Amino acid sequence: LQKLASDVQSVNKVSGSLPDSSHSDTTVNLNVYGTLVKKGSDTTISCIITGLTETATVTWRTSTEPVISEKFTSVQGSHSGGTQTSTLAVDETLVNEDTAYTCRVTSGSLPDSSHSDTTVNLNVYGTFFNANSYL
Repeated sequence: LQKLASDVQSVNKVSGSLPDSSHSDTTVNLNVYGTLVKKGSDTTISCIITGLTETATVTWRTSTEPVISEKFTSVQGSHSGGTQTSTLAVDETLVNEDTAYTCRVTSGSLPDSSHSDTTVNLNVYGTFFNANSYL
């Protein structure tokens, strides 16, 4: 895995039962790992969140929408020792070109709180076809 970015994100928490209450800021670290894979290979990308006190809600998105298909398997992960790792397995049939996925993190206990997005890049390489070797 290649470590592509390390971001510090701030997640605002607002009480769901007291909508007029002030928010509190919680800083969590997102360590994002992208992958360089061969075209047509099954692959998994990950988003590691540190500095947590509880399990966060993690969803994966493409540039336009949530990933919902039998071609993806997302694992939200669970909080352990202040860290949570979420993964997204991508079916080989979708590994055809470089694609940016988004790891979206929100509070596990306050679902209406604002979210934090971080991009995870899936970088795809192909193999060269040498026509001269077939002549």
